[in-house]
Formats: sequence, structure tokens, C-alpha cells
Amino acid sequence: MDANEALRVNSGNVANTDAIELGSTTQPKNYKSFGANQKSGRRSQMILGNNLFVDDATQRRIKWAQRGIAIVGFFGLLFYILGSITRSDVVRTISVAFGGLGVACSIFFYYNNISFVMIKRLLKESNVLMIALLSLCNWAIDIGKPDNSLSSIYGFVYLLIVNTFVFSDALILKSRYMILSFGVLFVALNMFNLYYHTLGTWAKGTVLVSYTIEGENYTIMKRSTKRSIFLQILMFSASGMYTMFTDTKMDLMMFATGKIYKSTGTASKIDSTFALKVKEEIDSQRKGNAIM
Repeated sequence: MDANEALRVNSGNVANTDAIELGSTTQPKNYKSFGANQKSGRRSQMILGNNLFVDDATQRRIKWAQRGIAIVGFFGLLFYILGSITRSDVVRTISVAFGGLGVACSIFFYYNNISFVMIKRLLKESNVLMIALLSLCNWAIDIGKPDNSLSSIYGFVYLLIVNTFVFSDALILKSRYMILSFGVLFVALNMFNLYYHTLGTWAKGTVLVSYTIEGENYTIMKRSTKRSIFLQILMFSASGMYTMFTDTKMDLMMFATGKIYKSTGTASKIDSTFALKVKEEIDSQRKGNAIM
């Protein structure tokens, strides 16, 4: 297969890191570059409807960052579950350490690899706003009514995990396998929290807020409030999870209501306004890297 045939085969893939090696330092004039300003070792990809060359350094950074997120996320969740069952501060601390490593991997993954045009599009979705607000409320509860000394840290890590997953929709380069792994860990974490706030003993009998109206005393319990938060986050993300499993080519935005294409930001594949904004943003990133 020559270079032109390889480009035609690859033109159907959107934002997929499994690129085709062209094996040549010559690139067509209508192609842009993404990542560091290198003259060789680039790979051709279709990114959000734009033909771009991605340099090897950027490919390696994103590849290892994705692997780090998957591995660290798995062990972080494992130690979180073990620490919750055994109530061991040592195991809980280890899970927090893995959470910190996961944040570091996410920073490497998101650096110069996210479209703010797509973030603006996501922020128009009510389900995205509700998920972000609910995760923030959960953190506020953990700060105000902590179960243990690590509760506020757990709440902050949970906030980062939820929003990192939701806004992964705005990533330029990403692997479907990483997104699937992240999604499974996201569901498992929320299901575990939901289980322990329903059938377990977490926050049992803890009053979150008490107030009096017209001589009547009312209380809002922490246990039921947290249970409602985790359940609603799962419900608001249900359509995104369905899209994640069914959209094998990653053409659609997961958390956008309706059938919204990444390449256009609308329900139509041929709307060019959104695609033009994304192209201008990627070109701006390319010029910034060239200056650096």
C-alpha cells in the first residue's frame, strides 16, 4: 500500500491514536502538523475532520499517559475498595497516592491535547453541567461532614475523576480502549459508592443539615444525599456510556444530547462552522509549538 492509499484508508478514522506510519519525511502541502515542530517521524491522522501530521514525541506522550491512567486507575480503585472494606488508613493512603499519580498522568494526557471549542459545546449540555455540579456538591459534603481524615481528599479526587472522564469528550487524540477502560472504572467507582451508601454502613445516622420551619424540625441526612448524588451522576452519564460502547468509530460526542458529530458539533456531518473553529484552534496550537 503506497502513501496515497494509506491516507485514503485512514480518512475514515476520527481522533484515533492507531495511526498509519507513512515512512516518509515528505508531507503534502494541505496537511497541518500537531505537536512539536519536528521535520520527521510524523504520522498522518484524521483529527476532528482535519488531516494532520502528529509527531512521534506527541504520540509517545499520549500513548504512555493513557496507559498510565488505565493502570493507575485500576490499582487506585482496588486499594480504595480494600481500604473501605478493611478501614485501614494505610491502604486508604495508598489509594490516595495512586489518585495523585492518576492526576499527573491526566495532566500529561490533556496537555496541548484538548479543544476548548469542544469544551464550550459540552458546557451547553444540561447533563454535563449537572454532573459537574453534583461532583462539586459531593466534595463540599466531604469537607463539611467528613467520615475520616481522608474524606475531603477522596471527595476532591472523585471530583477530578468525574470531570476528567466527562471532558475527555473534548480531547483531540485518544484511544477507544482507554476511554472504555476509563468508563468501566467510572461506573465501578460510582456503583461501589452507591452500594455502601445503600446497603453498607457509610454515613449511617449522620445529619447533614437540620432546620426548623414553623416549629417543625427537619433533617437532611448525609447518607441519603450522597446516595442520591451517585445515582444521579450515573443516570446523567447513562447516554454517554451507551454512546461510548456503541460508537466504535468515535464519530459522536458521548455527553452531547442527541446524535452530535465531533467533526461538526451538530447533528449534521456537513456543517462546517464548528469544524472551522476546531481547525483554527489546532492551527493556533501548532503555531504556538513552532514558536516554542
